Amino acid sequence: MSNATGVYLGEIIASAINSNSGNEKAENTFDSNKQQLRYIASDSTHAFMKKEILQGSKNVTFDAFKDLDKEQYNKPDSCKSKIIFVKEVLKNESIQFFRVPRLGSYVAVPFIHRSYLSSELL
Repeated sequence: MSNATGVYLGEIIASAINSNSGNEKAENTFDSNKQQLRYIASDSTHAFMKKEILQGSKNVTFDAFKDLDKEQYNKPDSCKSKIIFVKEVLKNESIQFFRVPRLGSYVAVPFIHRSYLSSELL
C-alpha cells in the first residue's frame, strides 16, 4: 500500500535521442535541453496531467535519462533504472508544478520502451 497521492506516466516527444550527422557513425545521446514530455496516463485524481507538456531544460524529471548511453536506449532491457527521488518538492527549484504547489515528495523513473511490434513477433 502506498500513500502516493498521484501517479502519472509521460512519454518523451521531442528528439529523445539525438544523432550526430555527417559521415561519422551516429552516436545516440540524450539532450534534456531539447526534450518535451507529454503525459499520457494518470490516476483519476491527476487526470488534468494528460493535457500537460513538460519542458526539459531545467527539470528534475529529465535527470532520470541523462546518463543513459546508446546501449541502454537500443536494448532497454539492459537499462539499470536511475531513480530520481526528491524528498521535499517545495525546496527544489527543478520541480515544475501544473497547479498549486503542495508539500510532498516526487519520484521519477525512466521506463524505456521501444515497441512490441517486431518481425520476431509476427
